[in-house]
Amino acid sequence: MKKTSTILMACGAIVLFGCKPTSDNVPKANEPSVPSPQVSASTAEDERSKTQQKLSAQLNDLDAKMADMKARAQRAGDQAKAEWEARRPQLEAQRESAAKKLEEMKQSSKETWAETKTKADAAFGELEKGFKEAWAKIKE
Repeated sequence: MKKTSTILMACGAIVLFGCKPTSDNVPKANEPSVPSPQVSASTAEDERSKTQQKLSAQLNDLDAKMADMKARAQRAGDQAKAEWEARRPQLEAQRESAAKKLEEMKQSSKETWAETKTKADAAFGELEKGFKEAWAKIKE
């Protein structure tokens, strides 16, 4: 009997205290509900646009650096010029690949954008790496 009354008291306590809402801001039936904050489509579009602008600016910056590298190699002498001519086709191929990935990213759907962005980031990373390696060789 003592166990039964203890169990009944515990169940009563659970019912009394367990059913209380966690927030006092429970909307009433006649009050309009406040929409929960969510990531809006415009926020995703803003991120997409900013990423595309950033990569486009990076591509333009690398184009300017490549032109500068070519000019410096021409002025530096035969060895630098030969090194530039040896590395130029690879850098141009990497640049074209990065530009192609950027264009694919611009044309991608919402569903494939993240994957396309990852591929574009990788292509730009390879271009940047190739540029730094070429720059180091030409400066030697």
